[in-house]
Amino acid sequence: MVNKEKKYELITKYSYDPNAYALLQNDMNYFVEQNGFIGYRELKNNPVVLDDPIVASENLESLVRSFYSKEPNAIYVNISQEFASKLYGYDLGYRFCPYGTENVLDLDPALLDGKKVKSALKKAKKATLSIEEVDFDDLDQQRLDLMKTINMEFLENTPSKKEITFISRAVEFRNQPGVRFFALKHVDKGEEKCFGFIVLDPFFKNGQKVGYQLNAIRFRRTKIWGVYYSIVGILVEKLMKENYKKLSLGGLALDMFETPSPFPHDSKMVNRIISLGKKADNYYVVSNFTDMKLEFAGERIRRYIAIPEKESVSRSIFRFLRVSGIL
Repeated sequence: MVNKEKKYELITKYSYDPNAYALLQNDMNYFVEQNGFIGYRELKNNPVVLDDPIVASENLESLVRSFYSKEPNAIYVNISQEFASKLYGYDLGYRFCPYGTENVLDLDPALLDGKKVKSALKKAKKATLSIEEVDFDDLDQQRLDLMKTINMEFLENTPSKKEITFISRAVEFRNQPGVRFFALKHVDKGEEKCFGFIVLDPFFKNGQKVGYQLNAIRFRRTKIWGVYYSIVGILVEKLMKENYKKLSLGGLALDMFETPSPFPHDSKMVNRIISLGKKADNYYVVSNFTDMKLEFAGERIRRYIAIPEKESVSRSIFRFLRVSGIL
């Protein structure tokens, strides 16, 4: 049995994906072997694997084949093109489909040159918008309750009315290894007030922390225009000063831009996933965030779903949506 601290250690050592920290969220199952692991959730004993396996590259195939011998009906979601290519090469009978991307920024002052970003930063300065890092060990109960209330209010204003997890890690109001939590503040009628928060999850490459993924940004309704743009701009400036290289803005569901692929896509599967994804978007809106994230020019990392050939696409996507809490 590998505890959470050991899994975090393996993530820092072997992961290369900005979303890898999501594997440490609650309600996950793990297949552990080869000094590595595969993270998944189950629906009626059918596994839905999240992200790429965490293991040394030389042990990847052995880990995947061992998991396949135990769980041949498992589907993989949110996997990178790098791992999807290897899974295809293992010839285990999977079909593949792109279903979205993740926008990863190379931190550079040029990211702040966009018209909307410049305008938002100007308005943020006028509203004295700022971020303040939070240490939960030093947070009094009143401020903690305020953060939780803001979170509940935010969720109440979403179509789902609840926290959506799995692809994105749920917000937790406590200190966690590597995670950074910031309060969003501005001055209103001469008084500094907290009106939201952001959560940054660390990500690694070659054993080094290269930056963060913006896992959550939540705030109360405000008259300040362009809060998302200004907060990302403020983070870009802050992380550059701290000598980090990357900031991921998270997933862009249904971003189906064309890109060369080293393996074939199932065209029927692509069309079915787009159709199902649009229906899910009515329940848990992601398209607006996609538009805002694309305002920042970054590397759009292609994400894939892999489904066993004998499995129904609709049933597999239903499993994915159920374990995520979308349906």
